Amino acid sequence: MSREASDAFADAVDRHWREHGWGLWAVDPTADLDHPHVDALAYPDLVRQVLYRLGHEQWRARLR
Repeated sequence: MSREASDAFADAVDRHWREHGWGLWAVDPTADLDHPHVDALAYPDLVRQVLYRLGHEQWRARLR
């Protein structure tokens, strides 16, 4: 995904959150996890999911 496409996607998710009060982002304090619905034999590289953390101030600074 290009930087422009990534920024557009993040903006759309943020806009949806503000308009509807919920959105795509999740809060998961346990950090990385194995996705429960990915077939580990068929897609071994997709099983592990990485949690990236971004604080509120960092998120707002990105929007400026």
